[in-house]
Amino acid sequence: PYQHGSRAVELLQELSWLVNYNPQSKEEENDSTLPTEWTRKAEQFRMKCGVIDTLFTKIDGPNRSLHYEIHPYVTEVQSALYRAKAYISRIERKECSFPDSTSQEILNPGSSR
Repeated sequence: PYQHGSRAVELLQELSWLVNYNPQSKEEENDSTLPTEWTRKAEQFRMKCGVIDTLFTKIDGPNRSLHYEIHPYVTEVQSALYRAKAYISRIERKECSFPDSTSQEILNPGSSR
């Protein structure tokens, strides 16, 4: 991902921050709400991921050769972002905490293979 530009690096850094500062990993049982900063950053991350969804819908145009060339790449990126957004949603629903195998796979794809 680091070869794919500043937006990819930015998304990875934001995802890493969200996972590392997961409110569920803290020992505070009394706090039933997620911290405001984490929630705000999670929403920003989702909005940035939406740009890829928009790109995916726009590549189906008259230039079929371009479509066939970049479609697999965009689909792979979109799939990874869906997994990342699903993990963030699981954190918000308090269904998981860091570290677990899902977070490790999202942050280090291919390392478990």
